[in-house]
Amino acid sequence: MAAKVKSDDVVVVGAFKDGSDELTVFGKVADALRNDLSFFHTHDASLLPEGKKEMPSVNIFKTFDDGLVSFEGDAKDEEAIKKFIQEKSTPILIPMDSNPAGKKHLQKSFSMTDRVKVLVFAPKKEIESVKTTLHGIASKNREYDFIVGPTEENDHALKFFGLAADSLSMSVYNLKGGPKYVKQPLASSEMESWFDSYLKGEVAAHVKSEDVPKDNSAPVKIVTANTFKELVTEAKKDVLVEFYAP
Repeated sequence: MAAKVKSDDVVVVGAFKDGSDELTVFGKVADALRNDLSFFHTHDASLLPEGKKEMPSVNIFKTFDDGLVSFEGDAKDEEAIKKFIQEKSTPILIPMDSNPAGKKHLQKSFSMTDRVKVLVFAPKKEIESVKTTLHGIASKNREYDFIVGPTEENDHALKFFGLAADSLSMSVYNLKGGPKYVKQPLASSEMESWFDSYLKGEVAAHVKSEDVPKDNSAPVKIVTANTFKELVTEAKKDVLVEFYAP
């Protein structure tokens, strides 16, 4: 068993009595997550190299973060075990950079479409201090995947969110669709308060928009995404809008 838990950077090991309900539940969870993780089980808890040497138990052996975590809930609760494994088998901060060591975790994160992503990009000169601050935020919100990378290596993502490359940004995005939530410019000290505001539903969805004209007093107004509601849908008179490709 000691060799098995070192066979990958994340290994899930369960200890159960043969034929138990807990083993059946563990098998269902393993079948659902097997594409992303390695699963093993034993009927002899003493074979576990460390952790909860008891039955039933579910243990995650990792080469990163806290190294080893054990499930503390009901071993018959399939959804709770699945959620525990998804959260704890993912690094607290998932790197999005040119280092190939983090590619597997990034790919796994984007394959789990039911987990909302928090993407943080910063210039390389700021990235380490940003990670230090972000680690505390991510540790308290493990139901989200926190992804962090340098702006210099993420041109595609910056274009997708409409972000500038010269400053820190924080974005929340659900792969299943729906609105994006974006904050830029942003100081490192503001990340936690902005994310707390998002959790409370106090952050408006992000809409890509041209800048509002400094002078929009002419009879024919220029409408942008940010002013469409004010000038069109909530106007007190009929409005004729011309849409055209630039």
